[in-house]
Amino acid sequence: SKLGVAKSERNMIYIYIVEGVGFGIIIRGKLYRGHNERAGEFGHMIIEKNGKKCICGKKGCWNAYISIDALISDYNEGSIQKIKSLEEFMELLKLKDNNAKIAWEKYLDYMSIGLLNLIMAIDPYYIIIGGKISKISSNYLIKPLKKKILDNNLFVKKEDIKILFSKLKEDSSILGASLLPLKEF
Repeated sequence: SKLGVAKSERNMIYIYIVEGVGFGIIIRGKLYRGHNERAGEFGHMIIEKNGKKCICGKKGCWNAYISIDALISDYNEGSIQKIKSLEEFMELLKLKDNNAKIAWEKYLDYMSIGLLNLIMAIDPYYIIIGGKISKISSNYLIKPLKKKILDNNLFVKKEDIKILFSKLKEDSSILGASLLPLKEF
């Protein structure tokens, strides 16, 4: 939390979305690892009972719905045209491809469900989104996520939701990992 958009000592959750999903919890400027060093495994929080199979073998994990692989898979299931990358998907979404719109809406629904759960459980000051997904315009991701979170709860107010893209984009996890030994030294 010493680089990028969240240089403060505030509490935050970092979400790294690429082909898979990774998370980190920062409390008072320090990475929280938990008693057994497993804190932050939110990707394996069940959000759909008997849902899609996750890479861990369980069904319904959040990871199976919000990774880039999950987004591409959802698009490919509903379309004759098959794609392989987030860039291809975003092009289709910008062209208002109906299957892309359906897959994106589903993606936003699952993302907002998980984020609302994290907001209710941890009450972070920031939620930082990094990885390949952070290449997307905030008009496509952050603004609709905030709206969905606000529409689906009674407790969270608009000013409580601070969802930001990592300014370090795809390099954010590499830079953060390189700082860990310095923090502990």
